[in-house]
Amino acid sequence: MARPRTFDEGDVIAAARDEFWERGYAATSVDDLTAATGLGKGSLYGAFGDKHSLYLRVLDDYIASSLDRVRAGLRDPKIGAHERLARHIRGQVKAIASDTSRRGCLMAKSAAELGGTDDAVEARVA
Repeated sequence: MARPRTFDEGDVIAAARDEFWERGYAATSVDDLTAATGLGKGSLYGAFGDKHSLYLRVLDDYIASSLDRVRAGLRDPKIGAHERLARHIRGQVKAIASDTSRRGCLMAKSAAELGGTDDAVEARVA
């Protein structure tokens, strides 16, 4: 009988996301992920499968949350379409300018690193 999970899945995904975002997929080791998440290798593999499966999970979460924010801003019925679009563009510019760590966009980094060699990543960023 499997033991119940004693960790918050969202916290683990966020910690793994930060590691992949900072280092890239290839440069992030399983040891990096266990150190960042606080999980042992067995727990990490048991919960998320292999490193690639965890990466895809992180990428899915990143894309979904990014699209949710964009959709919410563009669907605001209180203001006109032109202003919604202008507000979105201003927000993107502000986010890029304030990215002092220069992490950039995880989806763009994923496309650049793996898009030509990893069909699952390519499908997600398409």
